[in-house]
Amino acid sequence: MTEVTLSNPLTIEERLQIPRLIEHDSITYFAILLNMPIRSTEFDKEKYEAIIQHLGSVEQTIDFLTQSPDINFEDVYSACRLDKRTITDLLSRVDKILHKGRLEASVGDIDTFLSYKHLMHTVLFNFIKNSLNAQLGTNDGDEDLKVNVAYSKFPENSVFIPDGARDYTNFVVFNFHNKGRGFPKDIPLKEYFTRTVPERGASGFGLYFTKLAAKVLRAPINIVSEPGDTTVSFYHPVYVGLKPKV
Repeated sequence: MTEVTLSNPLTIEERLQIPRLIEHDSITYFAILLNMPIRSTEFDKEKYEAIIQHLGSVEQTIDFLTQSPDINFEDVYSACRLDKRTITDLLSRVDKILHKGRLEASVGDIDTFLSYKHLMHTVLFNFIKNSLNAQLGTNDGDEDLKVNVAYSKFPENSVFIPDGARDYTNFVVFNFHNKGRGFPKDIPLKEYFTRTVPERGASGFGLYFTKLAAKVLRAPINIVSEPGDTTVSFYHPVYVGLKPKV
């Protein structure tokens, strides 16, 4: 058995913010479920089941981030193992929930590494929903969103580097690319990680939630943004064992 234990670095104030950040979005999907025409020929069973799984993962994420004094990853539990197949399945689930067929995903040959599947679903959902929202109202609003997953070394000069991230040398990077408006140049990128209320008209949970997940996982985040060309990158550490060629 392979096991990793990390202390939960979130403050009481940060933990109290998490349910508020997530629950407003969850209410939307409860309403969608209630209004889906189950007995109709137009009923989308795949989307229905994906939303059920999504709401379950969100609930598990809240418990994981708010109630655990220590974070334990043990490879004997399937929820603590991620690999190419699991990541592909998570991305497919998010695509079914948000915009079926709008996600163009490329996942490299990622071997098993320790994480928490429910938390990573919620992180992926947040990034993808925000990226799709960024393209709305632009000439590329109907363009597919591109997600690339691959191995990486430590990302120097990232916008956000949590405490403990430099303890690791190998990472799995999740790159989210969109052709939207980009981040305004008059606001420092680091400021977006401090905003506990999402931008007006924005969807998802905001970068503040992503920062909290990144603090727990020791995952750096980087943003490279120009109008029509934005990439947000989430670097998940490979905690033990695996030493990929990157």
